[in-house]
Amino acid sequence: MPRREAASTRIMSAGARSRTFGSNLFYNGSSWNLRNTGNDGWLTTMNNSPGGTSASAGWGIYHAASGTNPTTLSSVFFVQPGGNIGIGTTNPQYMLSVKGTIGAQEVIVTNTGWSDYVFKPDYRLRPLSEVAGFIKENHHLPDILTEAEVQEKGIGLGEMQAKLLAKVEELTLHMIQADERNNRLERQNQQLQQRIAKLEAPAATDGSARADAAGVHFQAWKW
Repeated sequence: MPRREAASTRIMSAGARSRTFGSNLFYNGSSWNLRNTGNDGWLTTMNNSPGGTSASAGWGIYHAASGTNPTTLSSVFFVQPGGNIGIGTTNPQYMLSVKGTIGAQEVIVTNTGWSDYVFKPDYRLRPLSEVAGFIKENHHLPDILTEAEVQEKGIGLGEMQAKLLAKVEELTLHMIQADERNNRLERQNQQLQQRIAKLEAPAATDGSARADAAGVHFQAWKW
């Protein structure tokens, strides 16, 4: 145990000098480089990333193609002094920034509004003719980001899901209204058919009576 403490003291007192400890551990004065048997390098730095720019100040883990002379580094994991964490990037703009694709079984988004307001009595549902005019003029749906805005700022998953749900709910209301109109038209059509049938019934009865009377006279004359 005392021997380990002495080694630790010797390593930390290296300061700005480059030191090699064994065949796979290298200290260049500000960071540690750990080399595996394949001669790949994993570099851990403190206070700044390679290059020492203020924008990338923090603590990071980098991968180097060469463990003996790491000159080309790829950021693996980086933490800024303010707490932002970057995976694959040394300039995270959010609490967690990932340069690449994220795979997950489930993502839970909280702290966002929802779209039940569409079903409130005072909600103004745009007529489809108004929506058509907006689309023709602006080339996107009302209340939905444009392509240029998405390319510039990206999209918030929670906010976008809420807006898309609002559009689904609006379409549902339009379908309900269309169904009510169809049912009303069917009832009116049935009522008109019943009225026409009533109007035609007396005329058909009178015609039959006159035909019967004409037949009786004809038979009498023939006799």
